[in-house]
Amino acid sequence: MSQSAKASTVAAESLLTAVAEQVAGAGDLEGLTRPLLNILQRLTGLDSVYLTAIDWQADQQQILFSQNSGDMTIGEGLVVPWHDTLCRRALDENRFLTTDVPVRWGDSEAARALNIQTYASVPVKADDGEIFGTLCGASDHVAPVPEGTESVMSLFAQLVAHQIQLERAASHARQRARQAEDAARSFQGIAALAEQCSGATVLEEALHGCAGVLDSIWTDVTVRTCHPADEGPAKPVVRAFMNWLIGQQLTPDGAGWWNRRDDPDVFEAAGELVGPDIVGIGVACAMRRGQSAGSVLVLARALPSQGLAAQQMLTGLALHLSLLVTRLELRESLEASYREIERQARLDPLTALPNRRQLEEEGERLRARAVRHGGRVCAAFVDLDGFKQINDDHGHDAGDRFLMQVAVSLQTVTRAEEICARYGGDEFVLLALVPEHEADAFHDAVRDRLEEAVRGHYDLGDASIDYPGASVGVTIQASAEESLADLLVRADEAMYEVKRRRRGEGASGRRD
Repeated sequence: MSQSAKASTVAAESLLTAVAEQVAGAGDLEGLTRPLLNILQRLTGLDSVYLTAIDWQADQQQILFSQNSGDMTIGEGLVVPWHDTLCRRALDENRFLTTDVPVRWGDSEAARALNIQTYASVPVKADDGEIFGTLCGASDHVAPVPEGTESVMSLFAQLVAHQIQLERAASHARQRARQAEDAARSFQGIAALAEQCSGATVLEEALHGCAGVLDSIWTDVTVRTCHPADEGPAKPVVRAFMNWLIGQQLTPDGAGWWNRRDDPDVFEAAGELVGPDIVGIGVACAMRRGQSAGSVLVLARALPSQGLAAQQMLTGLALHLSLLVTRLELRESLEASYREIERQARLDPLTALPNRRQLEEEGERLRARAVRHGGRVCAAFVDLDGFKQINDDHGHDAGDRFLMQVAVSLQTVTRAEEICARYGGDEFVLLALVPEHEADAFHDAVRDRLEEAVRGHYDLGDASIDYPGASVGVTIQASAEESLADLLVRADEAMYEVKRRRRGEGASGRRD
């Protein structure tokens, strides 16, 4: 990996960490989208990244939000004919990335006007398959988009789609509230329920909070929750009734309201759960892929004064609970993606050993422990003598297999409190913290351990070799304050001294 690519990866990870909480807690589409665009531009290096909306009836596409760098600018509010867009072509061809736009889609006037060379696009799609728009990136030059960008953009598109659905649902809820001014108290309850959902970090917390709200705004009701984590003697009865409702009565939105007079079969199914004084049953479920993840059950001894508002309230509650479940899942998925990106950025892609960046971070931690608690950091520099000859004789694939097998051997003899990393090329480094009184013995022991680990027979596919061993240079901090960089320089020098002795070339030894 080039230095510029490494710097780009480090910057992207830092930015991902900084905005993760802001993204997860975004209050509206713009507040969600702008941090995502910032992440994408840092991650991909594309000149422009943007979110679009598609008006299918008008055959138009509009740029909602964009972030630009460099000479190419895609302005917010720009409206273009949908049939001429690169987005349409990418969707039709199911193509995420194109680095030869003029060749592949030379008939696009918009692409020619902006001189677009590199283009990436994923659809922003609702749960039912409706495409709201696209999440895109473009450059006026051929840009190397990092591996894994498509999965990150697809995840971000999911976040945007669910935010759009949330805002559409909120818009519909506001419209219903205006149409039902006589049920103002009930809709104030919806707001309180939404607050419970928006402030919850786990579903069970939201269910209990919403049960409390319903109990406070309706009179003569008993409100219960049903959640997999709930326990108690009455829970199996509640759970059995909820399962029946979901299978027989519940609408796809996860809510319902039933009166004893109009829905006797529901009351019969409730059995011992409802006495003769119960005249109304209401339910709101957190729906996840057609199944209930948890629910709130209302048993009313007197019907709310506004029966329609009661149904609307439960429908609104079910919507907020379902969106909470979706948001929590997406947040967990996003955080898992961040953790995986961070983990991959600290591993060597060929050997899966820690890379130089992680070695330096762990080395600084060892130095800090040495300063606080005593001891010295030991550095062992391993150089694979003859590696160039292996590549020349057997090919680079064989060389890669050799490096991977060496990495396994080194990892096998690395102790739990040590770190072994690929430093670059055919060089590996082991760091360990040793007590001062054991330093001399450890110096020789770690050298012998590493030399023995590397020496041996290697099956390289079409060829096999008996490898005589590597040059291992070991050095220990002169003092706990010696920097890691100085320690590694001395370990490198010690390794070259070993290499010179092994070759019998005096001070003229050179690296393979």
